[in-house]
Amino acid sequence: MLRFTAANAQPEIFFENSGTSYMCRSQGRLFFSDQAGTRFSTDRGDSWESLPSPPGSPRATALAIGPEGILLFSGINGRSYRSENGGNTWRRTGLPNSAVLSLAYDGQVLWAGSGENSLQKQLPGSDTWQDAEGLPDYVRLVESDGQTHLYTAGRTGRFFFSSDAGSSWDNLPATPAFNASYDLLTNRFGHVFLATDIGLCRSTTRGVTWETITEGIGPHFLQSLGSSPDNILFGGSPTDGVYKSDDNGLLWLATNLPPHPVRAIAAFDSRIILAGTASGFLFLSEDGGQNWRNSEIALEEAPINFLLILDEKAVLLGSLGAGAWLSEDRGDSWREVNRGLGDLNLISGAYDPHSATIWLGSAGRGVFEGDFTLLKEYAPSTR
Repeated sequence: MLRFTAANAQPEIFFENSGTSYMCRSQGRLFFSDQAGTRFSTDRGDSWESLPSPPGSPRATALAIGPEGILLFSGINGRSYRSENGGNTWRRTGLPNSAVLSLAYDGQVLWAGSGENSLQKQLPGSDTWQDAEGLPDYVRLVESDGQTHLYTAGRTGRFFFSSDAGSSWDNLPATPAFNASYDLLTNRFGHVFLATDIGLCRSTTRGVTWETITEGIGPHFLQSLGSSPDNILFGGSPTDGVYKSDDNGLLWLATNLPPHPVRAIAAFDSRIILAGTASGFLFLSEDGGQNWRNSEIALEEAPINFLLILDEKAVLLGSLGAGAWLSEDRGDSWREVNRGLGDLNLISGAYDPHSATIWLGSAGRGVFEGDFTLLKEYAPSTR
């Protein structure tokens, strides 16, 4: 039995173990488990939030606190579980305090482009980060083709390529003479697309030779890039909405999205497209860009910096000021997933579908790591 005092009285909590419910305290939180599941409170029981249960065990048969505040959970399936982060969604990795401008995962190593801190890498199974050698002192963008090829871009035309998973790097002299780089994309054919202040640059030779694309874009430049599984390319303009290309980037056509500063693009396929703007609006098209509607999400004008497709229906949004949001219906509805996220100012993201690991790059506190399977189990808190 659980009983609380009146809200205006000195908070006291009384608890009796009835054999079907359990309570414990850790890291300033109350944890309570019964037949309805496991919940926690950070305000001495005034309000409660649901926690995801371990796989195969919707409720606990015992709940306890181990050394260093580790939450111990004994499930009805006869197995024991532990949470080292008090049930938080995200945990911070060992990257020093820095702004993480871009993230890329090559199947083994996580790479972080950190601007003035150049390029850093996190080795498999470790929270240790190391500086990548052989690169300039400023790396804005990093991209992987998911195999052994890596690309980085900084400023003033500095573009580097690695064919051996980052063991060595080549400065590609034929890179266009851009002053600023905004986004970097590779496709399944090994082609590279670089959004810069001089326009969209394309290489079909893994960066050895380049061409500047203007057909359909004109004098405008793109600041965000995305592609669908069937290789339709999308580009977000800081002034003119969204462009698309179905011929590998040679010819671009404007979609019917009104002029908005588009900073993030994601496509489930050639028809279902999401476009996030610098003013915090999220637009959804279900017909390849012919028609758009505003997706209902309460970001309070927080700029949308990235969109990560997680599976055939799920997408994660990262914003500057409102943190991370998850949709499991292709952008129709959203819920906040910021529990344990120590920085709501997010700049970049990466995802490994094999381990269901999500990485979020923040504006000042490095990288946070989370598990997509756990995110899906959290009780909705749609806004």
